[in-house]
Amino acid sequence: MRISFLGGGTDYHAHYSKHGGVFLSCAIDKYVYIILRRLPRFFDHRLRIAYSIQEHVADVDDIKNPAIRACLKFMDVKEDREIVTMADIPARTGLGSGSTFIVALLRALYWHEQGIRNLSPSDLAHAAVHVERDLMNEAVGIQDQYAAAWGNMRHYEIRADGDVKVSIPLRGASDLLAHCLLGFTGFQRDAYGIAADWIARTDANEAALLRMAGMTKAGLAYLKSRRWAEFGALMHEAWLMKRELSPLIPFPYADAIYGEARGMGAWGGKMLGAGGGGFLLIMAPPEIHPAIWERFKNRLMFVPVKAAPLGAEILFRNEE
Repeated sequence: MRISFLGGGTDYHAHYSKHGGVFLSCAIDKYVYIILRRLPRFFDHRLRIAYSIQEHVADVDDIKNPAIRACLKFMDVKEDREIVTMADIPARTGLGSGSTFIVALLRALYWHEQGIRNLSPSDLAHAAVHVERDLMNEAVGIQDQYAAAWGNMRHYEIRADGDVKVSIPLRGASDLLAHCLLGFTGFQRDAYGIAADWIARTDANEAALLRMAGMTKAGLAYLKSRRWAEFGALMHEAWLMKRELSPLIPFPYADAIYGEARGMGAWGGKMLGAGGGGFLLIMAPPEIHPAIWERFKNRLMFVPVKAAPLGAEILFRNEE
């Protein structure tokens, strides 16, 4: 999964197709796991799917999970498969778990069904965007898919034609995360609904989105020079602007906590993902982290994170 620091919103087609886009994102050590195997033909059903529920179906079109159904149809998988999914973090919490799941499943399917071991991260991300945006008709950007496919902390530039320039891994990710606290509010939300609302407002928000793109470039400079207070202040400014993109983004429960944290000396922060719930990121001097943790330990579930150096990968394959 990922933490998006700056540039979120510029990665939607409605914006980047006119102006390009840019975002600064870090893959983190919270993962989605996929087990994929050929289902023995001893059963009445031809497909067995296990996530929060279990599905035993005879045809791909009968699968209720829209992401799994779309991925299997995209890869032309029709029967005799078992798919088991697990995740470190709940869905709909702002860390890109939905898109990460699609990236992971496609990575497994490309190897299992077509024997493609070395699919490029950009090709994998592009396929995931196609599945989610074109086949599932969901309101999504492209940053979550690219972060999951590439891994590490990187700077991404999107051209108007959708081509994405991906930086080498950026130094400073560990230091940056050492200045951050990640807390789960306990609330989940409909990211697609929130995103659809702000996509509809893209033209009205054009000036703000262009400003946010420029702030992302400034944030990259602060990261490279280890100017953490300036980076945090910039993230705060960007969050205030993002809140104005849609009335569905602000979340009073987290707003109150964030305001208190700022009063304690935090430099900045944001609700992760589309907003409206999920995880709150607070950036502050490490010496006040214990005080912030103590103040909000009963209102947030703090989750330690590290940068994930790799994108989606195959952990084990039975070659037989």
